[in-house]
Amino acid sequence: MVGRIDISAVFFLKEALVSANIQFGELYVWLLLLYITTTAATTTSTAVPPVNPEDVMFFMRSAWTQSPRYAPVFWLGDQLVSWDSNDGLRSVLTGALSSGLVGHAVTHSDIGGYTVETDLPGSEMYYVRTPELLKRWSELSAFGFGMCVLMDIFLYVLHIFIYYIQLNNHNISLYVCVYIGLFRTHIGSSTTSLDAQVYDNPVSMAHFARFASIYGQQANYRKELLAEASEFGYPLIR
Repeated sequence: MVGRIDISAVFFLKEALVSANIQFGELYVWLLLLYITTTAATTTSTAVPPVNPEDVMFFMRSAWTQSPRYAPVFWLGDQLVSWDSNDGLRSVLTGALSSGLVGHAVTHSDIGGYTVETDLPGSEMYYVRTPELLKRWSELSAFGFGMCVLMDIFLYVLHIFIYYIQLNNHNISLYVCVYIGLFRTHIGSSTTSLDAQVYDNPVSMAHFARFASIYGQQANYRKELLAEASEFGYPLIR
């Protein structure tokens, strides 16, 4: 955040701050899609080759009523690494169902949650991702979210990639593993060894690979749901 704007401010187009703030997410994703389909697709730069808009996938957290017209996928934001319904695993299902009712048909969450709090041990604000939570979140995501087709070759790459991480003892500080459709993990807001990761041990890796496979096996079913979402606006989770 660069700075604060007075609530009484009026923008260039004579729009009040409150209404402009509400629509900002919609305007931002419209501009992003415009860039992808024009500038990025037709660039003559030798440093950055042009892209096919159909090959670009992005997701949005902030949105408004017309955002589904421009954004292919939505994201439920930074959940706590907890089980509760306030901002943990249970809140993911509530958020997905609620967002589906207002037109955000395709959405997802970070598998395992994101927000880790280890600075206040012994207090109610002490949150660390456990292996059990990570497993159950994988299971929910395998049946609840998704967009793209998952093929066997991606599963093979997944096994090799995770094995390589463990073999070389890499410390990955950003996204932790392979993007496969919208079955997506996140290392979380902390890189401490207390926070469980899918590549921690063979048991965790096998569990994650199993539900990535289950996610892939539902590809045809998911295609049907996406066709309904495109034509009627029906959410995938309902």
